Amino acid sequence: MKRTLQTAIIAAALAVPSAGSSEPPMRWEECVSLALRHNPDLASSRLSFEAARAGYKGTFSSLMPSLSLSHGVSDSDSSAKESWSASGSMGLDLFNMGTYASIRSASASARSAEASLKLKSAGVRASLRKAFAQLLYAQDAVAVADRIQAMRQANADLVTLKYDSGRESKGNMLRSKADLSSAKADAQAARRDVRTARIALNKLLGRDEYAATVATGTWPVPEVPAEPTPDLLKAHPQLAVLQYSITGAKASVASAKASLWPTLSASVSQSWQNTDWFPDQPHWSANGSVSYKLFSGGPTAVYYGISKAAKTLAKAEEDYRSGQASLRSALETAWAGVATAASDVAVGAESLEASRQRNDEAGVRYASGLMNFENWSTVVSEFVQSEKSYIRALRDALAARAAWDEALGRALEEQ
Repeated sequence: MKRTLQTAIIAAALAVPSAGSSEPPMRWEECVSLALRHNPDLASSRLSFEAARAGYKGTFSSLMPSLSLSHGVSDSDSSAKESWSASGSMGLDLFNMGTYASIRSASASARSAEASLKLKSAGVRASLRKAFAQLLYAQDAVAVADRIQAMRQANADLVTLKYDSGRESKGNMLRSKADLSSAKADAQAARRDVRTARIALNKLLGRDEYAATVATGTWPVPEVPAEPTPDLLKAHPQLAVLQYSITGAKASVASAKASLWPTLSASVSQSWQNTDWFPDQPHWSANGSVSYKLFSGGPTAVYYGISKAAKTLAKAEEDYRSGQASLRSALETAWAGVATAASDVAVGAESLEASRQRNDEAGVRYASGLMNFENWSTVVSEFVQSEKSYIRALRDALAARAAWDEALGRALEEQ
């Protein structure tokens, strides 16, 4: 009965069209496809990753030899003829610890940007799923509000008929009309909620906020996953971001220590010079050099530079520990949220079934004079609240599942 009731409510949502909408309804998979291509936050994160990757690849050029060519002519009032010259030279750093540290730092930045992209994707997935569920059930809320309004209208007509025949008080008649006005206001509010939910979803899809988007699809009530363990977080992108922060901090330590190492370089050059073009008198030279900076930036600059980098590394390691503990706490909270939401749906289904039956019975008894208005009104109000509470429980269950996926770091492109 519970599953049948859930299916009926979701089916009602699919029957609610969007006013003025000429576009076909969108399923979850279509929303994912659009968000992957057009979500602005995801696009920004993707460009940051591509920029970091390009920067990392560019650092390898420092390991390659440098080559330069020149060709020129000179003349003066003290020379009988102009002088032509041409030269070519090539140099290479054979050993430079600063260069290696820069490559390691750029590598860590690129990997951190990649992990940040996955983390952003997980955040977009959670937000998109919540927004999709919100629109789907906002549409359903319109159908529920319309049914409640129709019921309140029928009840108000019945009480008015009894009042006109002298079998009901004026106060009860006015109460029934007030309940009808409240139902009408709820129906109007439900339609405004659809508009708000549509704008929120379109923003995540990278579409015009006022595009006439309609959500469609059936999502089963989420099953409660097994109790979480720390192993579930091993592949979480947030941990990867923190880990690459440690890697980058280690590269900064190595860069600070680079001044303690000598640098070794070599170069070779060939030149030609003559009064004729092209000059044919060659000269060549080759040299190698070892250099060591005794006081680069001052006598204590290296010491304090290394100390600063070491403190930054220690901070990154503590950030990793803190981030790990936060993720574990978030995972436990999300799991508890899924379990609670699933229970709320089950209880809500039973309550709605009971309230519907009581409302049907009370309506017959009131119409036949076997129940007074106060008792009947209480039963009707209980049924109305059960209708509203149940669809909210369904929405909250889907939002709880989205929070669980986010706690796991599940990316948008994952199924």
